[in-house]
Amino acid sequence: MLTLLIYYPKILEKRLSKIRFKPRISPKTGKPMRLFNEDEEDAYLTEEMIAHELDYVYDYDVWLNEETGFKLIERYDGHLHALICDECRFRTLKAYKEEIAVTPTHNIPGLLKKQFRCSNCGHREEREIRIDPLSTKYEGESAQPAI
Repeated sequence: MLTLLIYYPKILEKRLSKIRFKPRISPKTGKPMRLFNEDEEDAYLTEEMIAHELDYVYDYDVWLNEETGFKLIERYDGHLHALICDECRFRTLKAYKEEIAVTPTHNIPGLLKKQFRCSNCGHREEREIRIDPLSTKYEGESAQPAI
């Protein structure tokens, strides 16, 4: 039973990783496309997509055909998978508590503290996540519904 709980997810993750990072072929030229790393792909993602990546909601991969400029952005669920624990190296680190340390305002970004615990070795850690300032896009609109 322990094999299914600890080792099988690692084997499954390895197989899925092979599929995820297999080179994509451009539909226009038929040549392999280039996969950007995390730093390079931010130039092609929207602010909302970048926020999703920082909050572990989704992970995005950006593939580009440099000859034609054709780009492909693929989204993967980030919250369904546990993170890799720094102590035991198993994918068993999960968030169990989060709290807002600094509430965001219109001018000042906020701060979210997430606490993680490893279900295998019991390791605990805390990570801080930046929250974007509140949007003033709808500031002039009334919060009351129209009757």
